[in-house]
Parts: sequence; structure tokens; C-alpha cells
Amino acid sequence: MTRIRRQWRALARAAGVAALLALPAAPAFGDVLRDLDNFFKVETFRANFVQQVYAADGGEPETVSEGAAMFHRPGRFRWEYTLPDPLLIITDGLHLLIYDSALRQAYVQPTMSALGSAPLLLLLHGSSRSMFEDFRVGYIEHGDDLQWARLKPRADDTEFVQFDVGFKDGVLAGMVLYDRFGQRTRVRFNGVETEISIAPERFRVNLPEGVDIIGSHLR
Repeated sequence: MTRIRRQWRALARAAGVAALLALPAAPAFGDVLRDLDNFFKVETFRANFVQQVYAADGGEPETVSEGAAMFHRPGRFRWEYTLPDPLLIITDGLHLLIYDSALRQAYVQPTMSALGSAPLLLLLHGSSRSMFEDFRVGYIEHGDDLQWARLKPRADDTEFVQFDVGFKDGVLAGMVLYDRFGQRTRVRFNGVETEISIAPERFRVNLPEGVDIIGSHLR
């Protein structure tokens, strides 16, 4: 090999290394796993959220909603839409209730039967150990300031094919859900508070007289 060819190859290797160093660094998988593990240790959580729903062909969001969410382990959860229309989704750990005050209608079912269609509920009832039993876990970039874990269910009977969970400074800050029809739901949390006191009454609802209740009746 001539000296010129050796110099050329050395320059090529150096250029390749420089190109790799110039690429944006992917979040370390270990950091994502640590964030997920810490999430399972959080007992209480409260935040406001903005939710955007996109059709399979992408483009602008079809709907944009706002509201507030909170949870208290084990299993208690409240997801309340305030804009554009009020809707309450709440569970005390036993029953999941969806209440539409405008329609004066409530749908009730056992919480455990709803886990397959509600990823966050599934996470609230799980642990970092069961997560690896139920999901294939990896990481993904969304081009923002969050570190994202991607979870793909090992079972085939869920309504979603995968969902991403985003963390900022170790705190849950976003979620992206992908359903079987290609629809994508993106949620961004703000004003996050963790390990705070939340009254048990926040996870119960007294339905007004005349509300039509569908499904399993509350006890």
C-alpha cells in the first residue's frame, strides 16, 4: 500500500469519526430505564395536559383538548377534560367511570377490564418488573426536550399497538399512543406535581339524579 493510499484511508476514517461525533446523541437507554423505574415509585401525580389527536395520514390535529389529570397509587386515577367539552374519566381502583355531564350519561365497567385500552391505567397497576413481562421496551426520539421510552405490548388483544412515554428531569411529561387504525394521540403535561397530598374524594364521583348509567353499576 502506498503512502498516499494510507494517508487517504486515514483521512477517510477521521472524517467518518468526525461525522459520527457531529450527530445528535440519542438518549441513553439506561437513562430511560431509570426514568421508567422511578415512575413506578411515584405514589401521587397531578398535572394539566394538552391532548392532540392525529389521523393516520398525519397533518394537523383533528382535535385538541385540555384538562387536568391526577393519580394516586395503587390504581386511583382521574382524567378530566375541560375544553372543548367537559368529560370525566375516573377510577377508584375497582370501577372505571366515564361521565358526560352534557349528555347526562355515565358508563361504568370494572377497572381491570379497561386496562387493555388505557395504557396509563396499565402502568398504574403494574411495576417495573411486570413492565418487561408485558411490553417490549426501547427508546425513541421525538425531536424535543424529552427522553422517550417506547413500549410495545406483547399481547395481541390491546387496542393500541404501542405507546411512548416521555420524561423530563425524571418526571412524566408526555405520552404518545398509537392505535390499530393508525390514529395517534399526543399528550403533553405541564405544571407537574408529584408526591403531593390528594384527597380520596377526588377519585370518587356522586352522580346527579337522572343520569343514565350504562354498564356495571356502582356499589
